[in-house]
Amino acid sequence: MSTCPYCAEEIQEAAVVCRHCGEAVVSDDCRAYSERYSRLGPKRAQADWAKLTPEQQGSLAATWKAQGYDDGSSPQSVPVSRGGLTGGGLLLGCLLLGIIISLGGYSLFLILAEAVAQGSSKRAAQAALVYLDQIPEVAWWEVDETDVYIAFRRVPDDLSAIVGGAARKGSKAINLEFHAWAVRASRAQRGWRPGDPGLLCEATARYGTVQKNSCRR
Repeated sequence: MSTCPYCAEEIQEAAVVCRHCGEAVVSDDCRAYSERYSRLGPKRAQADWAKLTPEQQGSLAATWKAQGYDDGSSPQSVPVSRGGLTGGGLLLGCLLLGIIISLGGYSLFLILAEAVAQGSSKRAAQAALVYLDQIPEVAWWEVDETDVYIAFRRVPDDLSAIVGGAARKGSKAINLEFHAWAVRASRAQRGWRPGDPGLLCEATARYGTVQKNSCRR
């Protein structure tokens, strides 16, 4: 066993991502390669990939997969910056905004903007919490705006750390208050919502700091 350098919880020696806080736990060598690939274009990354040893390729692939970048099997999975507008996309957006406002559709624009923002927040939270797939006790998990519902096959000893870590990770991803709900997989199905049977405990975090955690240690 070793200790996660981010949350100080105990993790397996071979862990690629911490099951408690979701941070990638990799060697300095692997981290350096990840940073290098993030600055390369697809062609250069492909050429560079061929120069790595199978062990280095395996470490990078596992790390990128754990962090939610593509399928983690090729240089195209490199953790490059997501989102953002190119110059053309920004110009098109401005033109569309001008058309909507000129047609008197400012209210419609606000509604559309809110819908886009909510969708973006949900995708950000999903990307940040993809590490939950690596936790054996987790049967399924589902993000709904500012909440994540995590179904456990059995209650792990580190339940509090897992649920609190998910709340913290989600709040950092959307920069808002975020709630993590732990439920029993035997009593809850996808689509579970607060008030339904099967609740184990919950945790709430705001701007990356856990405010409340009712889960036992």
